[in-house]
Formats: sequence, C-alpha cells, structure tokens
Amino acid sequence: MYGPVPGEPFEVDAVDVSEIDPIYLRQVVDYPTKYPPGTIVVDIENKFLYFVEKGGKAIR
Repeated sequence: MYGPVPGEPFEVDAVDVSEIDPIYLRQVVDYPTKYPPGTIVVDIENKFLYFVEKGGKAIR
C-alpha cells in the first residue's frame, strides 16, 4: 500500500511507515454520509481525507 510508484511524469519513493503516526495510515472506516461513492471528503479540522465507498464505508 505504501510501496514505490515508478513511472512518468513523477516517481514516488516508498514510505517508511514506522515514521508515521498509525492514526494517519490508510484504513477502512465506518462513514455514513449523504455523498455518493467516489466522493473525496476533506476534514480540515481533523486533518483527514475520506474516499467514500458504498455501504457506509470510506477509506480514510
């Protein structure tokens, strides 16, 4: 999930997840919302992004 992404126009290096607070690692969470699947919700106050999925779930 956090490996390198080679390619054009930009390459992205792998990330050492031991240096990241686990609360900020990608995870599936309960997220009942009025927004349709595929929507990205920005929670500025808590510093999270949510990618809305069906069934009241999101990837945070």
